[in-house]
Amino acid sequence: MTAMRIAELRRAIGALALTTLLALTACTAPSAAPRPGPTPAAESFHPGDVPDPSGAVRFPPAQRGDCPVDPAAPGLVTLVVTSDDDATPIEVTYPVFRADGTQQVRRMTQPGPVITVLQADCTDGVVDGPWRFVAEAETGALACALFFGGRLVASDSASAEGVAAEGAGAGVRTDCTGHPGM
Repeated sequence: MTAMRIAELRRAIGALALTTLLALTACTAPSAAPRPGPTPAAESFHPGDVPDPSGAVRFPPAQRGDCPVDPAAPGLVTLVVTSDDDATPIEVTYPVFRADGTQQVRRMTQPGPVITVLQADCTDGVVDGPWRFVAEAETGALACALFFGGRLVASDSASAEGVAAEGAGAGVRTDCTGHPGM
């Protein structure tokens, strides 16, 4: 092979390599930036679509003599318990406000994962002691929160992961007892 023939062969190989490289680059290079198109229209929100709070649903008292609950009224007492499943029974101890001005402590047992109790204090509004709010379960994880008038009064969480053996009675307990305004 002559030097001229070798040079032609190298040019041909170089051209082939360059063509292959350009072809591969075109396959892997990002495409051109997308052209801006019309922005999708968001659904418009009209304040008239919001329910009138004065027509809020009225909750009947849990028992005769309990203060009636009006979600639109200020000072709503909200008790919330969350758990890690929907099968484990949770025992909840919470305050109940009575129309005669007294306060009682009630206990209920039901599964989670969310338990909510709404209460209204229709008494003279004087809080002379803490509101007892406790949640207990045999196993799992619990969290609780006590709100008064939209303000967080107390919160707590606990877990018995790997601690409570079946029948051991170790249990899980959260205590959100709090004193509003203190």
